[in-house]
Parts: sequence; structure tokens; C-alpha cells
Amino acid sequence: KLYREIGCRAGVMGASLADGCPHAGMHRFVNFWNGDGTWEQMSVQRRCNLAAQAGQVIGDFAAAFAQTWPVEKLKALAMPVQLVMGLQSPAASLRITEIIAETIDHATLSMIPNAGHMMPVTHPAEINRIIETHVRRSAFVIGRAADETADRPVAA
Repeated sequence: KLYREIGCRAGVMGASLADGCPHAGMHRFVNFWNGDGTWEQMSVQRRCNLAAQAGQVIGDFAAAFAQTWPVEKLKALAMPVQLVMGLQSPAASLRITEIIAETIDHATLSMIPNAGHMMPVTHPAEINRIIETHVRRSAFVIGRAADETADRPVAA
């Protein structure tokens, strides 16, 4: 059901662009990902800028739908992974993030209660803090792993 919901958004975007109405498709796209009324609160200039990106959004949807991420490959990731979830995001986005967090052993999941899918735009301070913490933690983990490797005897 959630997959179909996202596919429907892609279809609306594609149909709107084909009909020469990128604003209509982007209107529905923006409100889906960011909440009803978001499009209406934007300036005309911002709406025009987003509508001009409708073709890119359709391409991004196509690339995302074509992508396959076998569970085994996600489970094999050894590096620290940071996931961020805006709790006001659409259900499909929340579920995808949950599945990835459950699959990757070294994943950290941070949740921002009053944020939606576009939290890097709407909540940049929180996102920046999460990224900074992740980079510091990752540098420590990678540094510790390098130290452990350096302490091992080299086979002749």
C-alpha cells in the first residue's frame, strides 16, 4: 500500500509534466512530503523554481524505483550509518527508514518530532547537530579500528 502511494505521486508528477502543468504536479508533491498548505505558503518565485525541477523529480522517482538494495548488502555494511526520521513525514518514508534501521547493525536512528520529510530545509540546526555528532562518532570508531589494525602483527 505504501509503495503504491509513492508510485501514485510519481504518476501525478509525470502526468502533470506531460500535460504542460508542472506547477500542479509539484503542488501535490510538495504538500504530500511537507504537509497540506506548504505549497500555498511558498512565494510565487519559490513555486516557479520548484516547478522548473519537476523533470528532475520524475527522474529521481524513476531512479529510486529502479534501485534494489538486497537485505544482505545492507546487513554487510560495517561503517557507522546515521538515519534521520522526521516524525511528521509520510508513512512510506517512516517505514522505509524503520526497515533500514532494523537491517543495518551499525545504524543509529535519530527522530525529530515536529519535522517532516524536508527537515534539512525546515530544521537545519537539528540536522546539523545530528550530522556533527555522527561525524565525530564515526571518526572515533574508524580511528579505533585503525589503531586495532596497526597493533596486529603483519604476516610475512
